[in-house]
Amino acid sequence: GPSPSRVGARVAGGSAGAGEAGHFEPARKLLSRPAIVLRDQDSGSHSGVSIGTPWGSLKIPHSKSKSPAPNGNWGERPLLLQELARPLLFTGTMLQIFINDVPGRIETPPQTWGDLLVSLDEQVAGNGLLLTSARFDGVEEPSFRDAAVTARRLSDVNRVDVETAAPAAFLRQCLEEAIGPLQQAADATIALSARYRGSDLTGCHEGLTALATELRGLTSLVAMLGVLQIDLGAFSSEGVAAADQLERFAAALDSVVAAQESQDWLTVADVLEYDLEPAIRRWVALLTAVAERL
Repeated sequence: GPSPSRVGARVAGGSAGAGEAGHFEPARKLLSRPAIVLRDQDSGSHSGVSIGTPWGSLKIPHSKSKSPAPNGNWGERPLLLQELARPLLFTGTMLQIFINDVPGRIETPPQTWGDLLVSLDEQVAGNGLLLTSARFDGVEEPSFRDAAVTARRLSDVNRVDVETAAPAAFLRQCLEEAIGPLQQAADATIALSARYRGSDLTGCHEGLTALATELRGLTSLVAMLGVLQIDLGAFSSEGVAAADQLERFAAALDSVVAAQESQDWLTVADVLEYDLEPAIRRWVALLTAVAERL
């Protein structure tokens, strides 16, 4: 296949015979810039212009009407000025990048999503923004910063869409979206505690696994607050500082795991009701206070 760094194309369109140079002087002048190579291509009944670029080959059709060439001769000429007046058409694969639905621009074609992500992060950071979502050919990728995703090659992707937001607005949205599920997790903790006190433990372990999965998001959210330099030390709930709340929350989870491993179901129920559920409620109050201050 053609080299990705320099692809040439011959475009048929004129009727110049073999050996006729054609009138390509305007194209040479306008396209005499780095990384672009222009070449006359005349062969038999085909004549045209080959323009090689790092991204693909530019297709420039010939005029079907006669017009005076720059040297005063009449002949067929590339419609170069008309082509430059509208978006370029590449015959090779062209990756389209849209930032907030606006076409973006990159200087160097990326090989992987990780390469493109670094470039986009730098670009939007200059405007005080964060990348908050990414789509590949219309498909949302929630884990677009994970290593497994950043290693993805873009050779089979035609379009990448990303969205940005101001850090404070993005964080407020994340907090508001997390508060509701945390309240539900607190309710589920009480219900699960009651089931562990009963004689039928069917579904209890699955419920505990689901609860742990939901609460894992809280630890990720707290870590993100630190990355964004949100000082949790300025917040407290029920007189308990954020740092102490985090320690109590972690201790409650450890106690649940230990009791479960020893099959002490009554202790599991007690820790869920008297330690973990209050800890979740305090985090709901604290995160609400943070969101209101942003």
